[in-house]
Amino acid sequence: MQLNIRVEGLDEIIRGMNDPQSIAGPVNGAMQKSAFWIRQAMVERAPVGVSGGSGAGLQGSISVAFAPPSPLIEWATIGPRVFYGVFVALGTRPHWPPWGEGSPLREWVRLKVLRRGVRPRKGKTADAEVRSVAFLIARKISRVGTKPNPFVRDTFQEAAQVVPGFFDDAAAEITENLSRG
Repeated sequence: MQLNIRVEGLDEIIRGMNDPQSIAGPVNGAMQKSAFWIRQAMVERAPVGVSGGSGAGLQGSISVAFAPPSPLIEWATIGPRVFYGVFVALGTRPHWPPWGEGSPLREWVRLKVLRRGVRPRKGKTADAEVRSVAFLIARKISRVGTKPNPFVRDTFQEAAQVVPGFFDDAAAEITENLSRG
């Protein structure tokens, strides 16, 4: 799940100008400012996983990729790079997730248990406790699925209000540049 921003049609106009940077500079600046603003807003909304916001996991995977300027940056893609980002954002239907040894669910439970300092119940080892909790979570997911966390949608809704202002500023700068000759 990603947001794509595309600027079309200005390349031909810019190539025919004496000073293409008078347009390309402000447009590229607005594109970069928009993309990095969206990325930061998305990181702030993304759920904090077991890494505790250390830069690993979903939050750390949110990135920006730009098309090479020619002379304009024609597009930018912003969003999580991890495969499970879409499942966090949209939720899932009921299913049995893998929960055995080495599975992401088991590792997530292990990190949660270790971070919280949870002690195993009497007569159970730490591994047995992790296995038991992972099974219970998998069983719950098999019955009800997972709830969506609409961090991407919410970011884009706010961006729809903020980003046009960056391009309005760029248009004002272009007007000023062109009026100077």
